[in-house]
Amino acid sequence: NGFDHIVIHFGNEIVGATASFDELRLGASWSDVSTMYTAISSRSGKQMPDKISLRQNYPNPFNPETNISYALTQSGKVRLSVYDVVGREVAVLVDGVQSAGNHSVVFSGANLPSGIYFYQLKTVTETSTIKMTLMK
Repeated sequence: NGFDHIVIHFGNEIVGATASFDELRLGASWSDVSTMYTAISSRSGKQMPDKISLRQNYPNPFNPETNISYALTQSGKVRLSVYDVVGREVAVLVDGVQSAGNHSVVFSGANLPSGIYFYQLKTVTETSTIKMTLMK
């Protein structure tokens, strides 16, 4: 009698996560609360990422905007930057602490000339770089 599975949604339709519990006990104070955590997943139902990854931007080539997606296995300091073909940093999209999970950022090249650019994801443990093309 009662529920055998509880799902709680955080965020909104665009950015959000789901926490699933198979057991939840409530008490008179926070010290009385006990939970059995089973999974946190993105809104699409996928499990948390098992490795850090930087994905190819979409669309590519792009004009003037593109989406850059990446996955983090744990919370920590993240820097996502864009560089031109000679290595000058032209944009910093993310610079701070982020939570584990899947993330997406929109990059606008409206004020940049057509050409090849590189975006780089730096975490405490890894650095990844991918090429993209801006065509006007």
